Amino acid sequence: MTQAFVDFKALEIREPAKYASSDSTITMAVAVPIEASWEWRCLLSTLDHLNWQIRNRKVSLKLLGGKFSIQSTKPVDIEYLGIHTAQKTIDLLSTFDVLYCPQKFDHTRRSKEATYLPTELRYFLASGRPILIHAPDYALSSKLLLPK
Repeated sequence: MTQAFVDFKALEIREPAKYASSDSTITMAVAVPIEASWEWRCLLSTLDHLNWQIRNRKVSLKLLGGKFSIQSTKPVDIEYLGIHTAQKTIDLLSTFDVLYCPQKFDHTRRSKEATYLPTELRYFLASGRPILIHAPDYALSSKLLLPK
């Protein structure tokens, strides 16, 4: 993913996904900003608690973006995919089952989170894949994407 301006009109936007990629594995893309480290640790802790399985399907994380710190007490299936162009990012994201989008749960940043959309959310929406929002109810992404 790049931080530069992206003209989304020029990108190939995907149709919404209809099926999972596998019956045995759930692939989850993660593009966590460094500032969302507590939320990232919550995801890893939750997956540890679930033994990295959901409904008897192994969970495989695919990491896109910059720096990640991995802490787990269980064997993990994590692949680092690095940083890509906008179109390549959307192409990669469109191959995964679910996309994890965290936002800070920090009350000192409440006013910022109420008006901020994570950069990766634009790529996630363009990919056509389901998005797992991990954000406080006052965050703009929660207000826009979660059912009322």
